[in-house]
Amino acid sequence: MFQSSGTDLVLMGHDHVYARGFADEDATGTPGVSTGPVYTVAVSGPEYYELAPEDDNVGTRNGATQVVRAGPTSTFRGIRVTKDQLRYEAVVAAKWDDRSTTGKEVGEVLDSFTVTQYDDGTKYVTEEGTPVPPAPAAGR
Repeated sequence: MFQSSGTDLVLMGHDHVYARGFADEDATGTPGVSTGPVYTVAVSGPEYYELAPEDDNVGTRNGATQVVRAGPTSTFRGIRVTKDQLRYEAVVAAKWDDRSTTGKEVGEVLDSFTVTQYDDGTKYVTEEGTPVPPAPAAGR
């Protein structure tokens, strides 16, 4: 549904862990670049769950790749939208003692990516530090 409607970002909460990923069918074969919607789930409260195994979790069981995961860690998210880009950042808001699975400190960016959409509708999701692929040549 989200792929066919052109959705860029799906925000979810209340899962007691942080996770972000994409449907495997949206992989491009280029590391750090995908094409479809980005799915995020975050927790901002004090109740945490332990992360499911990296190779057996709700994402992998449903044909998806988890790009970033963290638990027991709370985040807040910031999103900036311009004419052709959506910029997303998740910042660590709190960590549960020594059980947090991230080495990031409170106030540091846990996760970030950019969605770029060209005038012809071509869309790329790029990980932090990954260059955005150029727009397709006109007439293709």
